[in-house]
Amino acid sequence: MVFYGELIKQRLEPQIELLAIGIEDLPINEKTRLFPNPTNGIVKIDSDNIRKIIVINTSGTIIQEQIDKSFIDLSDYSKGIYYIKIITDRGIKTEKVVLE
Repeated sequence: MVFYGELIKQRLEPQIELLAIGIEDLPINEKTRLFPNPTNGIVKIDSDNIRKIIVINTSGTIIQEQIDKSFIDLSDYSKGIYYIKIITDRGIKTEKVVLE
């Protein structure tokens, strides 16, 4: 603040708040893995403390979410590429899976 007699002027500084929404994931246990890949439907996820699994299609649409499970079933979906986002206590990892 700058004082000029009884007049008080305040210098206003622009404030910018940033929220990270990028595509990079947080570090996660190196041992986290998905198998089989390619798959015919069921994909098993080997990781500690899985909180949530999110399946995303190539358009970026979330098509399935699982909580506290160690597998996903893609057998109801069309053949193609899907992205599996694994959220654990240690971070987030996204893997590409091919459904045949």
